[in-house]
Parts: sequence; C-alpha cells; structure tokens
Amino acid sequence: MAATAGAAPGTSALEKARRAWDDGAIDQAERDYRQALERGGLDRAATLECWIHVGAARAVLGKKREALSAFRMALLIDDNFSVPPEAGKKADALANAARRQSNRVPTLNMSVSAPSVVETLTVAVPL
Repeated sequence: MAATAGAAPGTSALEKARRAWDDGAIDQAERDYRQALERGGLDRAATLECWIHVGAARAVLGKKREALSAFRMALLIDDNFSVPPEAGKKADALANAARRQSNRVPTLNMSVSAPSVVETLTVAVPL
C-alpha cells in the first residue's frame, strides 16, 4: 500500500511501522504503529493491525500491562484476531489473557421505548 496524496493521514506511519517490524526493529515499529493510530484515517483492518502489533511489540519489549491494554483495543475491533507468529509465545499468551479478562466484563444491555405518536401543542403568541 503506497502512500498517496489522497491517503489517510496515518498511512505513511503505517508503512514505516511495517518496514520496522519486518526489519526486527520492534521498539521503532511500536512507536510507528502508535503514530499511525494517532494520525488516524485508517480503515478497520489497518486499525486492527496497528493495535495487534502495538500489543505484540509491547509484549516482546516486556511491557506486559501496556501489551494487555493494546490487545484489549484490538478485541474491540475483532475478538478473533491473531497475533503475528514472529511475536512469540509471550505475546500470544498476553493476547489470550486479554481475551479471558474481556470475557469477565458483563455486557450492559439497554432498550429505549418512545410513543409512536406524539401530540403537539400549539401556543399562539400575540404580536
């Protein structure tokens, strides 16, 4: 995906993050994926990719709490996401821990009802 003039603001940072990840520069990749998210405009798949890689990078860097936080964000987009295999077992274990924790959070269901017909009141104001 090449960055073009009409591309989303986060596209160039996403491309940079992908290159850093592929080169094994995990700390740089984590920063660039975060920057892509901050700049915004990414579609659902790219946003999910960013959160997964931020979580995986943080897991590799030993930032457990921060990795869990990123994986929770990924879960909001797709609860069946996969961690890149090159991130290792630690990242996969933290993603699974985030899944278990999210399953413990109760769901709030609400319903709202309103009358189908509403009477109107007309008030004449003398001029």
